[in-house]
Formats: sequence, C-alpha cells, structure tokens
Amino acid sequence: MVAASVLDGHVTVQVKGNVVAPNAPANFVVPGSPANVANYIRQGSDLIIEMKTGQTFTIQGFAQQGLVNNIVLSAGGANTLVDISAAFTAAAVSNGILAPALITIEAISASTSVMSLLGILGAAGAAGGVGLVALSVAGQTPVDTTPPAAPVLDLVSDDVGTKLGALSSGGLTDDTRPTFSGRGGIAGATIELWEGATLLGSSTVGSGGDWSVSPSTGLRDGQHGLSLVQRDTSGNGSAGTGFVVVVDSTAPGTPVLVHVVDAVDAVTGEIQPGGATDDTRPVLSGTGEAGAIVELREGNVVLGSTIVGNDGAWSVRPSNGLSEGSHNLVVVLIDAAGNKSPAAGFVVVVDTIAPEAPVIVQVTDTVDAVTGAVQSGGVINDTRPLFAGTGEAGATVELRQGNVVLATAVVGMDGRWSVSPTAALSAGTHAFTVVQSDTTGHRSPVSSAFNLTVDTGASQLVIGSVMDDVDQVTGAIVAHGTTNDTQPTLSGTGAEAGSTIELRENGSVIGTAIAGNDGAWSVSPTLGLADGAHSLTVVQIDAAGNRSQPSTAFELTVDTQYSGADPVIDPVTTDQPDNRTPGIYVGENLDPAPSLYVDGEKVASTYDPVTGMLTPVEPLSDGEHTITYTLSTSTMT
Repeated sequence: MVAASVLDGHVTVQVKGNVVAPNAPANFVVPGSPANVANYIRQGSDLIIEMKTGQTFTIQGFAQQGLVNNIVLSAGGANTLVDISAAFTAAAVSNGILAPALITIEAISASTSVMSLLGILGAAGAAGGVGLVALSVAGQTPVDTTPPAAPVLDLVSDDVGTKLGALSSGGLTDDTRPTFSGRGGIAGATIELWEGATLLGSSTVGSGGDWSVSPSTGLRDGQHGLSLVQRDTSGNGSAGTGFVVVVDSTAPGTPVLVHVVDAVDAVTGEIQPGGATDDTRPVLSGTGEAGAIVELREGNVVLGSTIVGNDGAWSVRPSNGLSEGSHNLVVVLIDAAGNKSPAAGFVVVVDTIAPEAPVIVQVTDTVDAVTGAVQSGGVINDTRPLFAGTGEAGATVELRQGNVVLATAVVGMDGRWSVSPTAALSAGTHAFTVVQSDTTGHRSPVSSAFNLTVDTGASQLVIGSVMDDVDQVTGAIVAHGTTNDTQPTLSGTGAEAGSTIELRENGSVIGTAIAGNDGAWSVSPTLGLADGAHSLTVVQIDAAGNRSQPSTAFELTVDTQYSGADPVIDPVTTDQPDNRTPGIYVGENLDPAPSLYVDGEKVASTYDPVTGMLTPVEPLSDGEHTITYTLSTSTMT
C-alpha cells in the first residue's frame, strides 16, 4: 500500500489529452483503471498511455528531469500508483511499448494525508475530469491546471503547385506542409499540430489571438488524421481540433500524345510534327491518368483544357483559333491533388493564306538538233520539254494545259521546282500554265501562260537541179553525169522557211544554206570536190530542230583533167549520095562514147573504139546536114 509520503513534494496534474511535464516533480493523475490501459509507450522522453477505448494520453517531457514523476490512475474512487521506472529505462534504446513485466501497480494508502489527496482527486473526478486541481497538500506547490479552450481552425491551405487554396477535411493536396490557421487563441499560448503521439509542428499565438502552424517536415503520401492542441503557459493542453488531410505529392506520368488532326478544308487528317495546317483549332488527343485535368498550353498561356476519361482517353483543342505561324504546343496533366506532369510537346505551323502564283522561269528543249532554253512563243521538237521555276517551299506545282494536269512536282526547300509532261505532247501550239497548292491545301492563282509550238517532223527534200558553172561545158548536170565544176550548185524547193539545208556526202556535212521565205534553197560544197565519183544528199533541219530524212542521192563524177588531141570532125557533103550514114572519126578507145548531133539534135549513134568512128544509126535524109558531137570531160583524160 502506497503511503502519502510518495506523493509529497510533487505538483498534481490531471491528464486530459496532451500535457507538458512541469519543471518540478509531478503526480500525473490519469482517468481510468489499470484494466483500462492497453499499452504504456516510450517515445524519447515522452510517455504515451494508450487506453483500450482508443483514447491516448501524452505527457511530453515525462522523463526530461529524470524519473521523478508519478503516474496515478483514478477511477470510481480507487486510485492506483503505476511505477514504470524500470520498464521506461529498459526501453531507452528501442523506444516503443513498455514491457508489462517491468511495470509495478500498487493501490494508494487510505491514510488521512492520502485521503486529503484522494478527496481532491474525487472532487476532480466528480467534475468529469475536466479541470486540473491546484493542491496545497504537505509541501505541494499550487499550479494552474485549467485547460484552455480548443483552438478554432479557420483555414487549411495548400500553397504548393498548380492547385492552390483552401482544403476540406479529407481532401487531397500535393502540399506536404499545408498551413493551418485560426483565431481565438490565448496570446502567448502554443498551438501544437499532432498526428497521434507525434508532434509535427508548433507556433505561438499572436497578441490578437490569431495563429498559424505547418508541419516542420513534409508529410508522407497518404491519409493523415491530425489534431491541433492549444497549450497555455502553464503547460495545460486543450482538447484537440481534428482535421484529416490526404497527401498526394506524386506527379502523374507524361501524357501520351497520339494524334493531332486537321479537320478543315481540302487537306484533312493527321498533322505531322512541325507540319502545316489551315485548321486554327486542331484536335490533339491521347492517353493519361484517369480523372486528371489535361491542359493545352503555349508558353504560360492555357489554350484549352479537358478531363481524362475513366478509360484514360482525352482530346482537347484550342478554345480560340491559333494565329498564323509556328506554335510550340505542350500538353500537361494535373491530378486531383494539383500535381503537374512533365509536358508532351508538339510543333504545328498554322498557314491559312494561299501562296502566290508560281513563276515559269525557263523551258528547255533537250532533243537534237536544236537544244537549250526556249522563249515563250518558240518552236521545239521536244515533246517533253523541261519546265523550271520558283514557288513556295514544300508546295505541289501542277503543270497544266487548260484544265488538264500534265505533271506535278514538289517545290524544294530552296524554292525551286522542275517538271516535264508525263506524256508526250502532240504536234501543234500549246499554252502552258502552272499553279501550286501548299501543304495545307490552299491553291495559288494561275501563272502567266507560256506558249510553245511542238514540231516533231521536217519534210524530206528533193534535189531539183545540179548546175555546172565552170567552162567549157556549163549548165545542168544530169544524174550520173560528169562535170569539171568541183563546187556544183544543188537547188530545190519545198523547204520550211528559215530552215537549215545541209549538203552531205557519206554522212558528213560538206555545205550548208538557209531556205528562203518561199521555201527555195540552193547549196554548194564549201570546199571543192575531189576528182572521182560522188553521191550527194541534202537534209533539212527546221526551226524546232527536227532533222528530215536525207534526200535521194544525186550521183555525179568530177573530172577536172584533160589530155590528148583535139577531136577531128570529118566533113560530110552531098557529093556522096550513096552514103546516108556517114561516119565521123572522133578518136579510138573513148569511154564513155561521144554523143552525135545532126542539125543540133542528138541522134542515136554507134561508136567503134577500134576505128574511132562515130556513125548515126538512122540514115540521113537528102540534103545538107551539119553533124557535130560532144565528148564528156572524163573521155578527155
């Protein structure tokens, strides 16, 4: 049985909730019986008494002055002294629940001095354990044992991340150190923030009764049942004001951007990163954390927002149309606690303006014989000429004749393009234009027309005459004839005005001339022909560069050499009436045979190379006749 002397010299403190041990030894009177206690717990120098009802009593600094304090359990008029000294010492390293085997429980003596103490305790118990009692028993020091009022909590605020402001009890927050603030406190009192038996933070009430407190270290993710206690300067703790907060400081994962779609005008569908669109409000869609807010941003400006569905899918578009030009868009997720994910980026170029008309800079004929650049209105023999020009980088250029698209090409990054008709052009006059469509589908105006005449053939010429202009025998040279003119003139008609006439032998050009406006032409070898046989042709090349087939060959023999005696013409008169086929001596072994003329007309004759006689075949008529003959130049060699 415990005597009153054990309790002497101690201040008496009734415990209700949380208290702070005074600087002097104390008797801590706890409502309840030993049977009501579930555990005695050491936490540093603090003692926590955990009741089976779930209620806890915390004595802060219980062992701060050493083990000089007493625990008295009081219930129904029975008072029990609990000695935890040995158990508290044993738990010095590990902390935690005290070993029951080391705890001593003794009833308190009913002596007069003790009864005096017990009478006071009974009065306290009769009052419901609300007040703390100041004792004057045998050397005890009176203390203020009245608990202050519970703190009035006005606001719990989230000050971190994108979702700021007031929190409701049980609500989510990404602020691991939310701020609790209120009013009605006792100036100079301490406001303590507790989670169970753990003091999270404290602050001093201001002169006007206002206060605010935050956890000194961040709360871990999850639910926290917190309590706010006001402790006066005597160490009396108030009843707790509770608040539940759920901390979620984990940011959602980066949203997955699956599609960016153009739904406007000619070119619709998927937009590639960095691509152009004429849709000022393209639709972005993807996946993310269900229930999170999706924000579409450009820089710090929110362009649009939506909520991720339960299936994790979302789609969002700008609330207002994007301006012309390049835009660096990002998508972020913000969860219910206000945590913001990393951003998913996408660059899009808005282009709602049609390009200017492309320009045809040059058209090139690449087919022999005349090649190179052609002016508008020119004539070509290339049925697939090369068109080149300038336009908007990335645009598609259409080469057109009327409404027919002949070919397309894409403008390079340098703004240049080139294209040839896919199919061969027909002969005749053509008017070509180009138009370009940019990557967003806008079409330019049509360019100025470029006119060309396609001429794919030159007619074959006919050699009309070949003239000898060199004495002694001049005039027309017959086919296979002989001439001493080394530069005979070949002439004809029917050529295209202005075309080039080529005189050829064995494929080589030996002379050229230009056809007149009437189509007549004449050409001679530039250099004299060598003696001997020659086969000459002419070829026409028109303005388009078409080369005709060679004409039928004209064959002749050039003979510029003469040797031997002059021919002798024997006189023939009518005093030889019986000779109607008189012979004329012209010389032996002539080849080819001379030609015989009677009165200026060529007649059939025979030539005897042995006798050298040239004789008419038909008898001459009666009368006087003039007989002559001619020799070819080759005969004279």
